[in-house]
This record gives sequence, C-alpha cells and structure tokens, in this order.
Amino acid sequence: TTETAYQTRFVTKIRWVIESANGRIKQWRVFDKVLPNSLLKTVGDLIAIVCALQNSYGAPFIKSTSKDKELAQQMLKLLDQTDELGNYVIKLKNKTEKLLQWKELNSADTVPDFPRLTFEELNDLTLGTYQPKQAKSYAVEHLPVDGKYVVKVAKDRTDLIKAKIQSTHKISDAYFVWIRYSSRTILGWYCTCRAGARIVGCCAHCASIIWYLSFARHEPEQLKQESSSFLNSLADAADYSDISDKSDTETDSDDDNLFYAFA
Repeated sequence: TTETAYQTRFVTKIRWVIESANGRIKQWRVFDKVLPNSLLKTVGDLIAIVCALQNSYGAPFIKSTSKDKELAQQMLKLLDQTDELGNYVIKLKNKTEKLLQWKELNSADTVPDFPRLTFEELNDLTLGTYQPKQAKSYAVEHLPVDGKYVVKVAKDRTDLIKAKIQSTHKISDAYFVWIRYSSRTILGWYCTCRAGARIVGCCAHCASIIWYLSFARHEPEQLKQESSSFLNSLADAADYSDISDKSDTETDSDDDNLFYAFA
C-alpha cells in the first residue's frame, strides 16, 4: 500500500548510510563472502584496518548535513497531506469526474509555462539526490530517437499534462504520468506504476518527466547519449547472408564480404 511505501521511505532515509558503509567494506575481497572460521580471531582487527583506510582515503558518505532537519520536517509534513491529483485521476478512471480532452504536443517546444528548476530545486522536490540522478539515466535511455518526449496537454485545464512512458523493467509495459504545475513550481504528480501513488517523493517515471521539462530541455548537454546507446549502430552478422561459396574466379566484388574481413 501507499502507507507501507511511506514507512519504507522513512526507514530508507535513515538506514541508507549504514547499508552504504557495509557495501564499501564488502568491496574488499576478504569481506565479500562468508568468512572461514580460521579468521574469527583476527576479523575484528581486519575490520578496523579496512575502516581506517576508508576513513582516511575514501570519499565521505555525506558531504553536508545542513538540510537534514529541514528535509525530515518536510517529509513529515507531506505524510499528512492528501494526494489531490491522485484522487482526481482515480475519479477520471471511474468516470465520476468530467472526462478531459487531450491534445498531443512535442514537449521540447511546448508547455512554455512549465516551471524551470535548478538541480538543487529538483533535489528538494524529490527529497534527495537519488531520483534526479536516476531520472537522467532513465530519461536518456528511454527518449525517442529525436530526443524529445511526447506529452498531452489537457484542453480544459492549463495546469495539467499527461505522458505515456515505458516501464523501467519491462519493455512491454508502459505507464501514464500526470503532472500538475504552476508557472512557479510543481504542484503534484501521479503515476500508474506500483510506486506512483505517493507524494512523499516520487517514482522514476514522474521524476524523469519533471527532470526533462523543468531542467534538461534547457540544458542540452544533459541529454548526451549513454555509451550503451551506440550499440544500436552495430550490425549483427546473423542478419546477413553467409559468405558466398563461389570460387574466386566468379564476379563477386571484394565489398560483398566486407562484414567478414578482419585483416
């Protein structure tokens, strides 16, 4: 349920630094598996040595704690708020609310009144750095070839947009994202994915749309392709016919076997 997700979110905010510290210790070969009994007498000393090395030469887990109290208060405040946009979307699905008419637009050139945010403001909106960073990799991976999202704008409501976005985990699945906004800030979000019905933070689908419209489309360098996308430029030899069995005396040109030449 959404309430369970909220509780997990609060616990994660507190425990992530502990799990992160454990992860760094497990990067050392001696600790990346179950320890043999022969090391029981020295394991305490080994842990102390590894921790000392991490403290001396490793990057700090937290660079600043100046906003921690403010962030905690914001999360507690959001916990008691009603998800107005989520309730509105559910009413639309149940047809207890007047259905909206939508027109499809290209997000790179439209929604000019969508608020422009800095990366720090995105962090404040999503309650941390995790979702904006995830949104970038997700958005760049799932953007169409022309590098532009397609969104739908409600004809009857100028403060509401909707977008269809591919699932993070399954190519065959897609979700609908609703974003409510004003010219100054984001007022709400809702997604049809399992983690989308929440206001304490947001899912990756909502974050990617907000990240793109409020930040990335104004900063073209943010939309650089990931190296994995260049795999699309490679040709699979299986898609081509086998090397011809014809003799050298026939009229095949050298270019015919170009895909198979390695010298």
